[in-house]
Amino acid sequence: MILSRVRPLLSRLNVRVTKELFWIGLGQALVVLGGFVSIRVLTSSLGAQEYGVLALVQSLAYFSPQFLYGPLSQGVARFYAVARERDKQVELMTSAARLILIITVITGFAACLIALGTQPLLTSTFGRNWLGFLIAAGLLATIDGFSLTLDNVQNAARQRIVVSWHQNLSRWGRLGLAIVLVMTWRMGALSAVYGFVIASVFVALSQTWFLARLLGVKRSPWVRVDDNTVRAFSSQLVLYALPFALWGIFGWVQSASDRWALQAFWSSTEVGKYAVLVQIGYTPFVLLGNVMLQLVTPIVFEKVGDNTEDTRRKFGTRQLFRAVNIVGAITAISVLAGWLGHRLIFRLLTPSPFWTLSSLLPLVVLSAGMFNIGQLLTIVAQAFYQSRRLLAPKIAFAVLNTGLNIGLGRLYGPTGIVAALLLSSVFYVVWMALLTSGQLRAYS
Repeated sequence: MILSRVRPLLSRLNVRVTKELFWIGLGQALVVLGGFVSIRVLTSSLGAQEYGVLALVQSLAYFSPQFLYGPLSQGVARFYAVARERDKQVELMTSAARLILIITVITGFAACLIALGTQPLLTSTFGRNWLGFLIAAGLLATIDGFSLTLDNVQNAARQRIVVSWHQNLSRWGRLGLAIVLVMTWRMGALSAVYGFVIASVFVALSQTWFLARLLGVKRSPWVRVDDNTVRAFSSQLVLYALPFALWGIFGWVQSASDRWALQAFWSSTEVGKYAVLVQIGYTPFVLLGNVMLQLVTPIVFEKVGDNTEDTRRKFGTRQLFRAVNIVGAITAISVLAGWLGHRLIFRLLTPSPFWTLSSLLPLVVLSAGMFNIGQLLTIVAQAFYQSRRLLAPKIAFAVLNTGLNIGLGRLYGPTGIVAALLLSSVFYVVWMALLTSGQLRAYS
């Protein structure tokens, strides 16, 4: 009797998950395709040196999304299911909006002070257009941080088509506007990065409209909210996001250290070649990991709920196991394909100056796969309200990778940077496996 009731429920669940996986997979596939087209077009238009400058600007723009907006968006995603059960989504988003405003003001003021203190370094790296590059990086960081939060809300609400639409609008819109400005403005990397900024504005406007529809705010943005609930959500968001913010500082330093180490010890040309290697071999597979994160995270959070029932914990853990197995299998196949076809891949996607690093492709793919598995394992701690336990491994990963980037990058250039990435990724996944093994055994 019970089994006959459970089977239709599981069938509906599998159909929904399959549909969600389809839309996430399709969206990410188009994003990856857009990335490959972008590599081919921009490397041909800019050349290795200017492409390296563009990569350095993007690394600066990644700071506040990694350090501040990203942690906040993680908190919003975690508490969205709880807010929906209480019909308090508007209060949650109101608290998030207030925190975003505070973050934007603080980061803008801090960026001005930092720019004054580092003007000689910026001038030597970006030349006489350093202020234009810095403004573009600041705008891109702010808009992308806002968009990241809105994307995570839609993903938490399991609005997969909306998330897919905006990810592709961002990827393809940036490519199109960057090419238009490169051809008309003719300022190289500066033209490309302002194309990114303009495209990001359009994406953010579209995301805001879809969020208003999701929350039922159709005619007026002024909606009555319970101030006590807003303050309570703000406190919860800050406490939940604090560990993410702490390791976000280290994470940004780590993510930027590879490019800036090459810039310091080698040249912008080597930065450009390495950036292409990462975009071909690392970024697509991190996006694959994000497919699993986007699919599994809201499901686990929704089923675990307020973390009070063992039965709900077990269901979420099983979904996580499946995702880890899938990512592991795809990583193994992709490493083999990269080893056999790296020359052909680079010839198809880049002009000849970038071909010298193609043999490193399988190592970069393996690094991405190890990192993805480690990221999936973090869902356990997040779902069980133990995000502080992630602080040590994430900081250790960032510190180790940064140190290896500087040391090995100085000695061996891009080859040393790739070795640093692989060593630190293996270290990260091993630590995460040890950290979560207790919960996985208990609820698997």
